[in-house]
Amino acid sequence: MPKTGIGVTVIRKEANDKVTGCAKYTDDFRSVGALTARVVTSTCAHGKIIKIDSDSAAALPGVRAILTGVDSPMRARFWRTGHLWLVKK
Repeated sequence: MPKTGIGVTVIRKEANDKVTGCAKYTDDFRSVGALTARVVTSTCAHGKIIKIDSDSAAALPGVRAILTGVDSPMRARFWRTGHLWLVKK
């Protein structure tokens, strides 16, 4: 009976592609016409956001939309040190 579980060497089909850099990952594929999102976070831990001026970002070529917490319907969701915080508007 073959051994299974801990201590058994497993030959992985994809191992050679991964170690040689030939493996294809999701980020390696591009879809024609697909949009890309960028998340910009605070540069100041525990800082208080007074104002978001997105005019200069909106003027950049290729920018289709800028979304902030104001654009969130009903609630904004924030992750903070592993916990989800729901903030009512």
